[in-house]
Amino acid sequence: MARVSINAPEEYDYKKLFTVTYSDINCAGHMANNMFLSHCNEALLQYLLAKGHPKTPQNYPGMIGDIAMITTDCALTFKSEVFYMDELLLEATVHEFSKNGFDFAFKISRESTGKLVAVAKIGAIYIDTVNHSVVPIPDLIKEIFSDNMARDKNSNFMPPVNNTLSHDPKKHPNHINNESQSSPNYIIKRM
Repeated sequence: MARVSINAPEEYDYKKLFTVTYSDINCAGHMANNMFLSHCNEALLQYLLAKGHPKTPQNYPGMIGDIAMITTDCALTFKSEVFYMDELLLEATVHEFSKNGFDFAFKISRESTGKLVAVAKIGAIYIDTVNHSVVPIPDLIKEIFSDNMARDKNSNFMPPVNNTLSHDPKKHPNHINNESQSSPNYIIKRM
């Protein structure tokens, strides 16, 4: 039987701690599979805001005018069970850029021991909601993720020349400076 493998990046530039709640638990007594993705989706949105993505009138950081970011695929591999009240560290970044999108990469580990619990990826592209067509990554997003694009060996893009944002995302409370940190490059396969 074929197994999913996720090529996780070396560096993550967003971190979020969370506690496993009762509503995260399934009938087998551990964290439900769908709840991992739910926490990743929430972290994705908070990560976009932390990087400087503007909010829409509906406070959804995924729209720029008529251009929307949509999910194309997702994958998740598990390395360890998680139980009620476990404290987890969820790390996120953006990598594997293409003309129209990129992957959000996530690493989830136990906060107390650092033991890897799961890795996930969510693929995203941009569409024009009026014409219902796929469009290139908006320039604002290229600006926001210029550091990620510069370190992504698979990226086909050069960072924009004018790398200025309307505000400094480093002032956001969830910003993590990873310049002095490095993580091993995981290629995860379910055992």
